[in-house]
Amino acid sequence: MKINSIGIRRGFVAATFIAGIAINAAYAAELTAQFFASETGLETGRILISALTLEIAWAALLVWALFNPGERRQVLLLTALAMWAANLLHSQLSIRLGASSPDGAAVNLIAGTAFSAWFVFAFLVAKPTRALHPDSVQHNESAIDTTG
Repeated sequence: MKINSIGIRRGFVAATFIAGIAINAAYAAELTAQFFASETGLETGRILISALTLEIAWAALLVWALFNPGERRQVLLLTALAMWAANLLHSQLSIRLGASSPDGAAVNLIAGTAFSAWFVFAFLVAKPTRALHPDSVQHNESAIDTTG
């Protein structure tokens, strides 16, 4: 049985976009619960509004990019950068507030870096092709390159 490398690449890139959508949706759900919690004050509520709307917007951006991943693959790089920066800031805050040891924060940062690298790798895999592969089902400029 011949393995279709186009299908594998498309599947990997789609799975990466879907993982990003799921992460943002999960954060949005958590932030919504915190926003409507009775103990949430005005200042915290204002911060949660910004965070919640950004999570929803980023999930929508990933959905939009999923429909044309070759042409919109830069969204994966932006997502990787945002995840890495958020992870770095979370690690720093955890150390500063005593919620984590430097060793724990380092492990968290390494895991966040690896997760961000997954999105960078998907960006590279989603490289659009100029010359279409003869076996390609999709005949447009956004087909994922299979030449390496």
